[in-house]
Amino acid sequence: MTTPESAYVARTLVILNPAAGQVPAERTRRLLGGAFAVRGAAFDLVETAGAGDAARLAREAVARGYRAVAAAGGDGTVAEVISGLAGSSTPLGIIPQGTANQLAFNLGVPSELERAVAVVVHGTPGAVDVGQLADGRYFALMAGAGWDAQVVSAATREQKDRWGFGATRGCAARWRCPRRASASRPTGRASRCTRRRCSSPTSAACSPA
Repeated sequence: MTTPESAYVARTLVILNPAAGQVPAERTRRLLGGAFAVRGAAFDLVETAGAGDAARLAREAVARGYRAVAAAGGDGTVAEVISGLAGSSTPLGIIPQGTANQLAFNLGVPSELERAVAVVVHGTPGAVDVGQLADGRYFALMAGAGWDAQVVSAATREQKDRWGFGATRGCAARWRCPRRASASRPTGRASRCTRRRCSSPTSAACSPA
């Protein structure tokens, strides 16, 4: 007898951020469909509409029993998906579609969509360390506050579409980093780092077999 959960055990959930990167979402959908189909891999596609959607969708995927969850977007989308998967045994996949895709680059995930999907489907899960902020969100690359966070947030969608990663560099040139800054002892309330096992068939996980 097939249970609702068992219907998902052989399927991958792809969480697409349609606003990420410079490739039209419609083209990305077609490429994803073809890449999974040619490998005979079953998948479902959902899209985000705003902040927090990717984390929520990832948590729902864990509850339904998907074999893996792939984030198709940039570093922000990946971070949200990690927050939804943290503490579970569901592997994370990364299909780089953002402006910088720094985490995917660091982990050796192919930048080409077709090859990234191959890693999601055939890669070997591994473990990566993640940090956790005081508000419960997780991150796997870095967390910033102050000048660097201001620079990243200042880059608009229009600037990213036009100049790509250069948009952030342009904002950095405009926002001058103060020469002096008062230092205070960390209180421990702002954030805390924890070691969590995060399986992933992309990044550290999906190292090509």
